[in-house]
Amino acid sequence: MKDQLKDAEAYFFDHDNILSAELQKILAGGIDVITIIHASVIALRSSLLQMTLAFDNKQIEIVAPLLQNGSDDQTPHPPFPYSDEETFREVSNALISLNEAHVRRADSVSNEIFSCAASFIKKIPENLPINEWIHHPLWMETPKYVAEGSIAHSFADYHTHIREDLIRLIPHHVHSILDVGCGEGALGRRMKQVLPEVKIFGVEIDAHAAAHAAPVYDHIYVMPAEDLQISEPLDCIICGDILEHLKDPWMFLKKLHTLLQPQGVVIGSVPNAGHWTVIEGLIKGRFSYIPAGILCWDHLRFFTKESLCEMLHKAGFQISYLDSVQSALSPRGEQFVRLLEKTNIGDKLSLTTEQFLFRVGK
Repeated sequence: MKDQLKDAEAYFFDHDNILSAELQKILAGGIDVITIIHASVIALRSSLLQMTLAFDNKQIEIVAPLLQNGSDDQTPHPPFPYSDEETFREVSNALISLNEAHVRRADSVSNEIFSCAASFIKKIPENLPINEWIHHPLWMETPKYVAEGSIAHSFADYHTHIREDLIRLIPHHVHSILDVGCGEGALGRRMKQVLPEVKIFGVEIDAHAAAHAAPVYDHIYVMPAEDLQISEPLDCIICGDILEHLKDPWMFLKKLHTLLQPQGVVIGSVPNAGHWTVIEGLIKGRFSYIPAGILCWDHLRFFTKESLCEMLHKAGFQISYLDSVQSALSPRGEQFVRLLEKTNIGDKLSLTTEQFLFRVGK
């Protein structure tokens, strides 16, 4: 089977609308295993191979990879963190070397990415969309497995991530908070739990995400953040990974300055364009965008610590807190940073910082 996958055909579907009948037509061509991958998920061919190898055991019908927002049974513990495509590849290869062809039983798996045997698909009702399989009794009663040498990454939780690191920076005296780019309300929901007496407002350009968030906030402004007009001064404004998405973050920060109470604060985070993965890519002639991360494909502006501080000061703010958030290096990262240190052309703190957290006031 390992050799067969090298020449395997790939089929891509609309995860929400494709019916079982369409997959069953493909099976008529002699296909034994089909892998379903949602558009929000990335996985390397080598990881898909690890999942497919499990079907050498003819009793196995559903196999899934490790997945950061999958079921508890799929929670990955990578040997080092990743924030770009190349380091994700490094993690994938490391897991294969540690756990090649090893699978274990799981109580449940996500339906964002999984492989299933032809024998399973043939038993599913023809008119049942793939995204509804997980509610069918056949899915629930079929044993599921996780391939420990396989890892995938989902970007589906982009609007649902809770930023505890930003919440910790909120001062105790606040009575009103504006959550800029509130998404589906994950941060607002958490703030309501820890600060139930505080008025929390949101601004979100995505109407669909704003509709999900609406029950959480005292009010949501569905519009571009740059167009926001609020008459009542605020105690706290949160910009978690927002400034890099704006055409003119310099002007936007000046606007936020006018929206604050005299003792108000702006809390935020921005990714670090000086991270080693970005610098290494540039040296190799590569600047690869991804759905989320430092080189997210809708980032318009890029900052280092120096340019961030300069922008905050020009907007009239005084920095009361600034943290360089670091993470462990991969073996490739350690080698690259060490090389730059030896040549005295690299700042280790900048190279190993993924993002900056800040709190500023008037």
